[in-house]
Amino acid sequence: ASANAATYSVMGLGVAVPVGAMTIALDYGTNVALWTIDNAQGGSANAGWEISLVMPVGDATAGVSLSNTSTTLTEDGDAKDPTVKNGTELWYTVPIGAVSLSAGYGSAAVVDGATTSQIGAEMSMSF
Repeated sequence: ASANAATYSVMGLGVAVPVGAMTIALDYGTNVALWTIDNAQGGSANAGWEISLVMPVGDATAGVSLSNTSTTLTEDGDAKDPTVKNGTELWYTVPIGAVSLSAGYGSAAVVDGATTSQIGAEMSMSF
């Protein structure tokens, strides 16, 4: 007979501190998943942090964030080498009446691996 089981745990903490007109924020989180199916064991453990700074630029808002994540997979009780990723994001948002236009750039680099970059734009409306 086989025993099938799974467990999952999550922890997160976020703190934002106003400094004058700017806001500095720090976020940290972890999650761990473990499973047993037909006597085979596996799982994953993830941890990461992000620090960001948002500041006014006239009527607009600009921001920057730096982040780091680490993922470790486990198979049959053996933990593999972690995958570590560092990220950077920059963005700028300008209000035009009830509409806000945002532009941003993001980059993520896997340590000893590939780098990906993204450029994006967004229009939102509030009423």
